[in-house]
Amino acid sequence: FQTLPLGLDVSHGMRNLSSALCASVGRSAETATVVTPWEVNAGGKGGAVDYDAVIDKFGCSRINETLIQRLEMLAGCSAPPFLRRGLALSHRDLDKLLNAVEAQRRGSGSNDSGFYVYT
Repeated sequence: FQTLPLGLDVSHGMRNLSSALCASVGRSAETATVVTPWEVNAGGKGGAVDYDAVIDKFGCSRINETLIQRLEMLAGCSAPPFLRRGLALSHRDLDKLLNAVEAQRRGSGSNDSGFYVYT
């Protein structure tokens, strides 16, 4: 791991990396969907991002109404606006987190340690 000096623009390197990855799977960078912290490029025809492909690529699951209702029930308040309005599309292991909270509330979890979520 190498620390980067402040002010260093790494977006050019990320674009090159994205191009190299697309070429390695036999697709051109112009037709591939690229999602990085600095860039979202739909590529291909129509210019629409294929969110299902992005969700699959990152190993996520879609956030559905059932998951939001479980979150609200366990939290005792309404879900954050980004979830309620459908702006957050996917999650990783939120269902497992909710299962663990439910298990602890039923008393089947360990009582000697607390349950903490760091974000």
